[in-house]
Amino acid sequence: MNSSALETAPAPMNRWMRFALCAAMVPLALYETWDSYMFFNTLGVSEIPGSGMSALLRTTFIFTHPVFALAALLCALTGRVRWAVMALAGVVLGRWLWFLPGPTGSSESKDLYALEPTLKLLVIPPLLAVCALVLAWRNQNLGLATLLVAAPVIYANWEIALFVIAVTLYGA
Repeated sequence: MNSSALETAPAPMNRWMRFALCAAMVPLALYETWDSYMFFNTLGVSEIPGSGMSALLRTTFIFTHPVFALAALLCALTGRVRWAVMALAGVVLGRWLWFLPGPTGSSESKDLYALEPTLKLLVIPPLLAVCALVLAWRNQNLGLATLLVAAPVIYANWEIALFVIAVTLYGA
């Protein structure tokens, strides 16, 4: 039997499901776009600490974050869930570059004996982003891919997420 006979194209996505996924992606991408703008303005390239590979990884994050965030926002606004998930996964993987341990890496990533910070910053987010990338690349389970890529974005910004939830529940 031919292997191409076993492969089937995914069913077309329901219009309301696409709308719901885009509605979930737009606030995340909008926040990441705003965050990248603020980060890019407050931290100039000449102020990046470190040298060598650490500075190269941080510079890569600073320059790719706004590009991926804006791409995710535009794709989510135009209804391209698959591409929005891929772009937001790029943001998550870029943030992972910032937290890689190095001579001047994050203080949270320097403690090699504490398992929790290492898992929270260096293992779980890139794993979720890669899984979301694979699902989006194959155009399968875009709801799960959206959830997988949204979890690290919300976790990285949990203080703001809690503030938004508190204001929504209790008012200003």
